Order: sequence, then structure tokens, then C-alpha cells
Amino acid sequence: MVSDEELVLQMQLGSEVALEEIVKRYHGPIHGYLVRMSGDYYATDDMTQEIFIKMCRGIQSYTTGMPFKPWLYSIASNTYKDHLKKAYTRKVIPGLEDETHCSTHIVTPEENFLKDYERTQLITAINSLGHIYRETLILRYYDELKLDEIASTLKIPTGTVKSRLSNGLSQLKKIFSIKEG
Repeated sequence: MVSDEELVLQMQLGSEVALEEIVKRYHGPIHGYLVRMSGDYYATDDMTQEIFIKMCRGIQSYTTGMPFKPWLYSIASNTYKDHLKKAYTRKVIPGLEDETHCSTHIVTPEENFLKDYERTQLITAINSLGHIYRETLILRYYDELKLDEIASTLKIPTGTVKSRLSNGLSQLKKIFSIKEG
């Protein structure tokens, strides 16, 4: 399997096949990241397309030898932040929505209800966190980026990533202990 970095080198030389492969690899994960961050499944279609356009326009500035995934997620993060700024000026703050489009086979209706209820509770709890904690938790636990990749994506030190993860998880723990109590 060809690495992302090798595909990027091919893209820099004009390979459309390499571009198709990168889009195939990252369209779903980037779209999912945006859905979890914004809660607006349909607006993320436009943002996802915008991210890949930005990637194509900026591919020549990609530093050879650097990991590609954090670079692409950095574009996604900045595009989402731009979307937030636009939403704020319109006084519409996007929230995290239930991802009902991702269905799995559930054996019983009771299990289905409990799974949906737990997912809704988790989404609500994550949505109640500040943006910096929500983004860091989503990148780590949903998109499975490593700490150094998150640091590179958000352009912050690894220690700050660890701190945000710890604080975000502590806040979630408090939210759930209050709900249980």
C-alpha cells in the first residue's frame, strides 16, 4: 500500500490517480470529523468539498517528509473555525447532532433504544464542552489521531493537547456524575 506521503508527492507532480486515492482515504474521516464538530450533517458536505479544494490548491506548499494526516486535519480544523466565525456572525451556533445516518444492526428494540439514548447523552455532554476541549476529544477518540498529530493539527504543544484531553475528560466525568447523582 502506498503511503499518504508518497501519494502527495505524486499529486505534486500532477497525478490525478493519487488525488483520487487521497480523497477515497480521507473523505469519510474528514466528513465524520466535521459532523461531530458542527452537528450539521448537510453543511459538512460543503465544508468537506472546500477542504479538498484547499488541499489541492495548497499541495505544492506541503512540506515533504512531514506526516500528511495532521496537515490535512489542520486544513479541516481551520475550515471548521471559519465556518464557526460565519455562523457566529449569523447568530447560528452549530451543535453536535445525533449521527442517525450511521446505522448498525441492533438485535432488539430495547438495545437500539439504549444505544441511541447513550449516544445522545454522550453527544449532549461533548457538545456542552468548550470548543477547545470538544475539538481535542473528537480528534483523539473519534478520528484516532495521535497526540503529536493533534498538536500538529491544532498548532499547539503536545503538553497542551494532553492538558486539554485531561480537562475535557474530567469535565465529561463531572457531567455524567451529576446526571447519575
